Amino acid sequence: MAAPATTQLSIGDINLAATLRSTAILPGDPTVRLEPGRFVRATITPAGTGEIRVVWADGVADVEAWGDGAAWLIDRAPRLLGLEDDVSGFDPDGP
Repeated sequence: MAAPATTQLSIGDINLAATLRSTAILPGDPTVRLEPGRFVRATITPAGTGEIRVVWADGVADVEAWGDGAAWLIDRAPRLLGLEDDVSGFDPDGP
C-alpha cells in the first residue's frame, strides 16, 4: 500500500463532529465513520476512488488520504472541515 498523502490543519474551535456529521447520506452510511475525534470517509473523486481520515484534538486536525483520489481529497480538506466557510453575517438566533 502506498504512503498516504497528509496535511495538518489548524481548526481552532470548529466543532468537527457537527460539521462532518452531514457527510453521511443516510443513517448507517457504510462509506462514513464518525467517532469522537475521528472521521473516515471512502468516496469517489474526479481522480478516482479515495479514502480520507481526519483525527483531531486541541485545535489541530491531522488529515491522511489514500487511493487515486488522495491528492484531490487533501487539496479539499480545508473546505470539508469548514475552514473556508464565510460566517460573517451568520446569526444563529436570527428571525
